[in-house]
Amino acid sequence: MHIVQTVHSASSVVRAVKSELLDGRVVLYVGYILRLEAFALTETGIERIARLTLNARLSDIQPLADGRVLVTTDAPDAYALVVCLEGDQLVVIENVSLSVGPHARPSEHNVRTTVTGTRAFSWHYSSRIWAIDFAADTGVDANEHPTVCLRRCEADAGPVLAILHNDSDDRRVIVTRVWKTSENDFSHATSHVSTTLACRSTHTLVPLPQQQALLTLGGPSVRIFKVNAAAPASFSPVRKKQRKTKERPEPTVDHQSEETSIIWDWGEVTSYDVVEATERWARVLVGDQYGRLILITVTAKDSTFTMKKVLLGQTSPSTSLSYLDNGVVFVGAHLGDSMLVKLLTAPSGLNGSYIQTIEQFSNIGPILDAVLVEDISSNQKQIVTCSGSNSSSSLRVVQKSAELEHLGTISATDAFSHCRRVIPLRVSWNSRVHGSVLVSSARETWFANFADGQVNIVASGDHGFVTDEPTLAAGNLKADTHNDLVIQITPTRIVVISLAKPRVMVAHRDSNDLGSVELDVASVSATLFMAARRDGVIFYGTFTGNINLTWLTPETLKSRLDRLNEPFPPPAEYGAPRARPVLALATDNFRAAKPTTTEFVVGRLDSVELFDIKKSYHDGLQLPDATLRVPSQVQSVVWTDFGCGRGNGHLVVGCIDGTVVIQRFKDAYEEFEGGPRTIGLGNQPVLVVKDGNRVLACGSGAAVLYWGDKRLQVSTIGIKDVFAAVPLNAPGYEDSTIFVSHSGLHFARISKLQRMHIRTINMGYDCPVRIAHNPSGGAYAVGCLKVVPVRVGEALKYESIFKVVKQDSFDTIREFSDFEANEDIQSVACLPILPVRPYHSASGKEFRDAYVVGTACIVTGEDESTRGRIIVYETVEGEDGFNSWIALTHTVPGSAYALASVDGLLIVAVNTALQFYALEFNALSETERAPRLSMRLVKEWNHNHVVKTLNVLDHLICVGDVMTSVTILSWRDGVLQQMSKYFSPLWPAAAAFIKPTTVIAADIDLNLFTFRQRQDDSRMLEKDGRFHLGEHVNKFIPGQLVSYGRTSSSGEAAFVPRHVFVTSTGCIGTVTQADDDASRKLYALQRNLARVLDKKVPGHEAWRAPHTSDLPSGPASENQTATGFLDGDLLERFFDLEEDSADYAAVMAGSNEAERLADAEGLKALLSELQALQG
Repeated sequence: MHIVQTVHSASSVVRAVKSELLDGRVVLYVGYILRLEAFALTETGIERIARLTLNARLSDIQPLADGRVLVTTDAPDAYALVVCLEGDQLVVIENVSLSVGPHARPSEHNVRTTVTGTRAFSWHYSSRIWAIDFAADTGVDANEHPTVCLRRCEADAGPVLAILHNDSDDRRVIVTRVWKTSENDFSHATSHVSTTLACRSTHTLVPLPQQQALLTLGGPSVRIFKVNAAAPASFSPVRKKQRKTKERPEPTVDHQSEETSIIWDWGEVTSYDVVEATERWARVLVGDQYGRLILITVTAKDSTFTMKKVLLGQTSPSTSLSYLDNGVVFVGAHLGDSMLVKLLTAPSGLNGSYIQTIEQFSNIGPILDAVLVEDISSNQKQIVTCSGSNSSSSLRVVQKSAELEHLGTISATDAFSHCRRVIPLRVSWNSRVHGSVLVSSARETWFANFADGQVNIVASGDHGFVTDEPTLAAGNLKADTHNDLVIQITPTRIVVISLAKPRVMVAHRDSNDLGSVELDVASVSATLFMAARRDGVIFYGTFTGNINLTWLTPETLKSRLDRLNEPFPPPAEYGAPRARPVLALATDNFRAAKPTTTEFVVGRLDSVELFDIKKSYHDGLQLPDATLRVPSQVQSVVWTDFGCGRGNGHLVVGCIDGTVVIQRFKDAYEEFEGGPRTIGLGNQPVLVVKDGNRVLACGSGAAVLYWGDKRLQVSTIGIKDVFAAVPLNAPGYEDSTIFVSHSGLHFARISKLQRMHIRTINMGYDCPVRIAHNPSGGAYAVGCLKVVPVRVGEALKYESIFKVVKQDSFDTIREFSDFEANEDIQSVACLPILPVRPYHSASGKEFRDAYVVGTACIVTGEDESTRGRIIVYETVEGEDGFNSWIALTHTVPGSAYALASVDGLLIVAVNTALQFYALEFNALSETERAPRLSMRLVKEWNHNHVVKTLNVLDHLICVGDVMTSVTILSWRDGVLQQMSKYFSPLWPAAAAFIKPTTVIAADIDLNLFTFRQRQDDSRMLEKDGRFHLGEHVNKFIPGQLVSYGRTSSSGEAAFVPRHVFVTSTGCIGTVTQADDDASRKLYALQRNLARVLDKKVPGHEAWRAPHTSDLPSGPASENQTATGFLDGDLLERFFDLEEDSADYAAVMAGSNEAERLADAEGLKALLSELQALQG
């Protein structure tokens, strides 16, 4: 089965409203596409206090009394939900179904709501209006279809509903109606406001109740209408017949309401909010499509109105404006970041803006395209997205890692050479402050102290430490007489030094006492130290004024050295050494609350052995109490309980192949719990070290292991080329970390683990629509459509631009703008299609990468583009980096929607055809001034519908069209063959290969599907997975965010990351394939979780069932349930349950004996592995 997980939730704001609670607190409710969040106002901004996940697409929010809000969701899951804030939770207290049928038409989506006192009215563009009183919802028939906007207006006789709609002559008309509660009647037309608008672009009504007026927005002018005082209602003939009366039929209203208007000088209106209103004046904030914020002031005097407009400044293009208090406004955005701004009374800055930005909230939606790359500065995966539009266009670099604050660097050439190990030393054994540090290379050691934020090297004669040898281990000792003692272990010596009065307290007498066998590995704790010789002999020691050594041999305890001046015993005296050498030692107690060490760990070639010192003292180093097999040679080892106490012990092993193996064990450490977990940090040996309740791991990359949300979590660190990390808490470097590299020491502070880092490269009006990555050139190819701002009613204008930008700095290398006026970029790719040599043999073809851009020439009046171009850009590395230029252009008979390559050929999706081109060197001489390259059409394959999606895996080509289906083609030896096809209507929006015989696709109804090729000769794709995501997927990107996973007993991966997907609302998710064993266990857990936890409307099963128009109507069938997919977001909620709670017991028990879950810890281990795949 495939598991769908969310890495970054949708960040595009649908609607935001302010509400006041009974206790006077002001709460901001912000609606995203699949969730509702509540924010409290603070002195510095806003703070999230509650969150509610919805099993439907949120379409509108309206404030109700007492701090509640009315949330409406979109068709086909159309509901009206009353939500209130209870403590730190948002709770649905009432719900009403607004369903228009199982398969709503597109015009029946976008459900909006208006509130009229104790009642609400909901509508969408082309269906009946719903009156909601939460005792019984009533569908109301009205003549005003299609409805554009509906608002409550105040009149002398009471409130009326103003309806903006299109009449039968396709004119935009405003009418008013009265609701009769006793008859559920909406047919009472009045003449409070009745007018036909000259412009059909008007789409919003703004009621001004204190002034009994109605403002219209959206057209080239802003108009205000007076709500007539005396406007008797008349009744429709239908209602007249039902009451069996002889009242006259509904009259035709010819009255045109009085109006005042001003010219609108900006773009289309996208949002508004009434800041304040009285009987004499009102102020309305209005936002346009380019992010301009305008204040309209309406003044009323003697039944006449005057209006003024002021441009306040620039924000992100807003979908919602919410005036909070004291001039603070929340700007909710779909394009660009949402913002919290303050309105100023006087202009500031060079541009004279009346707006001051208080806080910005990152929004990476809509994501039009994206690539998954490896960050060259940290060896970590990151996603680069084409986000935003209009004035807030940008490239976003998204990476999930710990936040790293750089504090300074000491270059190896400045003080140290070839650092290998850094050991901070505390002022005393019971202090948290480090006052000095030992820095060791392969040959020598330096001692330095911290003063005034500086690191100062101390001369060798002033401290007593051994400096002519490398240091294997060092640390503070807990002693009865002194608290400033430090022990240092080198290959030939052990010394104990006082830091308060720098001098050697005790030391080993002579390095020759070891003979030919030196110490190779050592470990130090406050009460114990251990070391191992190169021949495998191990000893441990304590300090009680003298160094006391206890030798542990393969046989029995041979001797004990109680005095300092006794030499190390020669190897022959203690028999043959162990056959396997010791590679790592750990003496720190894994119980954070107990500093006294009673156990130790020995790392060998392919295993880690756990011993008890007391047992070893009496019996010699015999068989270990427990042994953990590891897949590679051990490099380092620690054990810890991550600060959680009993029952949470973990053994963390760094291996030479770049992996970290983590094994949990019970409080009796000799008993392991579950299987080991493996994490990959590249291909370099990994060093692990304790950092309080965390563990730092460094290989090719770096990571922090910590315990959070009741599970072990891993957070990557954005730093590369470091091979060790140690914690530091010194003056000027409080709560920091020293990262060791070959170039020196790097001081940094780690904070905000597992944070989603979003770097923004602002592009203004240059909207990036397509992006491709060139790893060899270290650059991105970006296709942009430059937005030219226009006034409302004018035709939109775009200009195409192609940019090549650097991967690390995002500086523009080259920019090409020589496109035709009506030519739009449709596709961009970096493909291996350029022949390396003009002449080559068929068996030795070599190709290098080229940037390719596909365009379409848009002509007014054409339903489909009939002309486009393919532009190939050649790139060559020069003295100043890579340089690009146009190598050739080629005209195609339509729009070049998608690009790919196979066997060195360029594949272009041109309208309904696939065209295969070969790039060739021209035979003409340079004197004839011919282009160096030309394109030759090799093959053309025609399809029935426009092809929008191309995906290539080896010699296979996945083709997705905009209407019907997914097709798999094969290209071998110049022969194109259709391998399989799915023949039912699908309307795919994105498609990609999972395996050569398996495809994943997303359709326009927000579903995910998987297809596999049938085993028979029918050449058909059959649908074997279906899942409603609720998000519009724009692209599937093969790959994974991290490179670690869990291995089963068979050695095969239990979880295999397949794809990363991006959506139009800024959501980033992953699709992970689980093996059969994990799938069975997690499916059973999901079933029980959905029954116990998911009490939302609709339920989990109904929400995740596919929402498509091709499914059979009537009772639920097999086709109407989600299969082949698991909801990873729901599964992770298992961690939120307390083990002593009723919900936890209900989940484990199931509804019958067959659904009972037995292994809770095993399920948590599986979910921990799954969660780790998100980075």
